[in-house]
Amino acid sequence: MSAEPAGAQSAAQPDEEAATRLDTLLAGETSIAEFSSIIDDPSLLTAPERSDLLQLIGAGWRDEPNAWQAALTAHAEATTTTLTSVAIQEPSTVQLVSPEAVLPFFVRNDLPFAANVVLVSTPDNLRLDVERTLTVRAEPGVNTRVEVPVRARVGSGEVTIELRLLSPTFEQVGPVQRAQVTVRAEWERIGIIGLGAIIVLLLGAGFIRTIRRRRRTRAAEGVDGPTIDQGTTEENTAREPEPDRPVDRRDE
Repeated sequence: MSAEPAGAQSAAQPDEEAATRLDTLLAGETSIAEFSSIIDDPSLLTAPERSDLLQLIGAGWRDEPNAWQAALTAHAEATTTTLTSVAIQEPSTVQLVSPEAVLPFFVRNDLPFAANVVLVSTPDNLRLDVERTLTVRAEPGVNTRVEVPVRARVGSGEVTIELRLLSPTFEQVGPVQRAQVTVRAEWERIGIIGLGAIIVLLLGAGFIRTIRRRRRTRAAEGVDGPTIDQGTTEENTAREPEPDRPVDRRDE
């Protein structure tokens, strides 16, 4: 068998590279199409992507391989920027000190369009009940606050909540984030409540004793008060002048 000509081998290698780059472009277009379901009009993302792809696979680039490579690199970076434009902001550590609370998280949207996503929250143990799914409409160019209701169960310790965004077609949007939550034990809260109740009872008992003591003091003062001197009363009565009697003129 005769060996394949060297010219044919050199021609086949660029064709393989072109095929690989085309596969990369098509994969990027597919990712943009899946991602575009988060906006109200997906064509605002898919149409420019299709136009760029058709321009990049044109035959005119064959004579300018370096320029083509630069254009492909720039397009790949733009695709990555679009796919990461909506994501969950890195959460901070949370101290949960009440039985029920809401945990605030933020969804970043760098797109010029509003994004419709679903926030999925999954705790790694049963110390914490979490609202698993919340629908979020992230406004363009801002960080949208999302409040996730949680409820602590019995037991204290660390809980990790996995946070992920899904598109309406259940495609993952942006990277997964994890929030660390420190949960206080239920018995600690019960102990604090019990201690507060004891303090209230002691204060109430002291208040009641004070009122009773004052009442007894007033009653004793009423019994031991000044008495009326009977002799003095009779003497005063005797000194009072008798009223004038009417004169009977029949005796005159």
